[in-house]
Amino acid sequence: MLTFLGDMSPRHSALTARLTARFGGAATLARTTDTRTRPGETGTVTTETWAVQIIETGADVEYRTGSLIQAGDLVAAMLPHADVTPALNDKLTTNAGTFTLVNAEPVRSDPSGPVMHYRLHGRR
Repeated sequence: MLTFLGDMSPRHSALTARLTARFGGAATLARTTDTRTRPGETGTVTTETWAVQIIETGADVEYRTGSLIQAGDLVAAMLPHADVTPALNDKLTTNAGTFTLVNAEPVRSDPSGPVMHYRLHGRR
């Protein structure tokens, strides 16, 4: 069965890309890095940004049962990006506003396969 799912990975990735192109949109993922370790200390704060493609998917069943999704939250799928992997506390800016990622999970057809898309949960 895993072999079959592994063979489906390129098809699923292509389908995700087509759906995102048709129903999704552009977004910006931003990550801020602070080299200061204590308040008042000098250091550098840098923010990197990447243009990404997302499609808003709504709340999955697993989220609704756990009551993790709140009104105004964003649940979306993001296509893999060559230069960045989404992480906790990254900022995702869409036409609906800016959201802080509270969860970012890779979705694969099998555990050792490539990432087909990321499931994102953002909160204002």
